[in-house]
Amino acid sequence: MGGNNRLDSKLVQFFYILLWFLIILNCFFIFKMINILKKNLNEDNQFLMKKYSMMKWYPIFQVIYMIPSTINRIYTLLTKQHIFVMSMLQSIFDSSLGITICIIFLLSPEIKNSLIACFKKMTKSQTEKAYSNTISDSFIENNTDENFNYFDQSKRTSSLI
Repeated sequence: MGGNNRLDSKLVQFFYILLWFLIILNCFFIFKMINILKKNLNEDNQFLMKKYSMMKWYPIFQVIYMIPSTINRIYTLLTKQHIFVMSMLQSIFDSSLGITICIIFLLSPEIKNSLIACFKKMTKSQTEKAYSNTISDSFIENNTDENFNYFDQSKRTSSLI
């Protein structure tokens, strides 16, 4: 059993070293790209800066959300004890990273403007539909006469007859 435990700890160490290396590399490239855009800022790439400005939040939240799981795993490796609170924090942070990245994506300027335009179009069509229903209802209410003879040709206003 001692050999498997040692192998498991080596795999976990390798995994977290590789994970944090990739997170730092990701941060480096994203912030490098943002700095290049800032240095070469002109009218042509102004829209790119707005589009990529939200990218800085991806690695920041990735680092924040990976801290509890890294601390929990390292503590468990060193002490061989599991702390319930740390395990809960790890599971909460690990499972909320995806929704946080999704929210950041939805708050990017291009997606946000598309969603706003979509909701405006939806509410406009619903408003027009409600307005047309109101007009047709009022037309029916105004044109219902109990004494009106629908078969009397002289009272028809249609020019098709």
